[in-house]
Amino acid sequence: MTLYGVSEFPLASCVVDYYYARMRGWVTACTWLLMIWVAAWVMFLREVPKAPNDTLTKTDAIIVLTGGAGRVEHGFSQLAKGLAPRLLISGVGTETTLEELLQTHSAAPIRHKLRSVKHLIALDHAARSTRMNAEETARFARAHQLRSIRLVTANYHMPRSIREMHASMPALVIIPDAAFPKGFTKYSWWHHGSARYLLLSEFHKTLAVSVREWMEYVHQKLA
Repeated sequence: MTLYGVSEFPLASCVVDYYYARMRGWVTACTWLLMIWVAAWVMFLREVPKAPNDTLTKTDAIIVLTGGAGRVEHGFSQLAKGLAPRLLISGVGTETTLEELLQTHSAAPIRHKLRSVKHLIALDHAARSTRMNAEETARFARAHQLRSIRLVTANYHMPRSIREMHASMPALVIIPDAAFPKGFTKYSWWHHGSARYLLLSEFHKTLAVSVREWMEYVHQKLA
């Protein structure tokens, strides 16, 4: 092409090359970001408990993070089994009492077993987020010189909860003990729209925690 070909217009050729290079750069960057996102998603799914894990190891305390069905019930049940000498329920409503929780979230045999250890059940009314759960748990751990805890929360919430707990208490031994909400069974969670949405939402929150931890690490190294 000699009349209208790009070769006759060096400036136009440079502009085309410039925008082509930028477009190629954006496509490459988006491809890498997508690959990282998929890899992080797969790793997150592998971290979500699919079945009960350690049901025998005793710890210094049981920590229950409120916010979903079955968590408080499971915590009361594990305390009644003697898997720890004390229990902290973190994120309880400001007006909620222990007696109300026992009546609402435990069967009569469990309540009967727990009557003698009610003084060893503590309620945290301050926490309003997973990060605050970890901060309040750290205070509780220091106050009672805890070296290990059994962490009770929903299975989909466990990866982020463990990250936040480790950030607040790096030396604390954590035994995950997941509660399994309806719709989050090992092979059927993807059949439920609400379960898929909740899992994706939790994944992005967990990803945000990982990015925050990485930024804090870099800041410490550069300081």
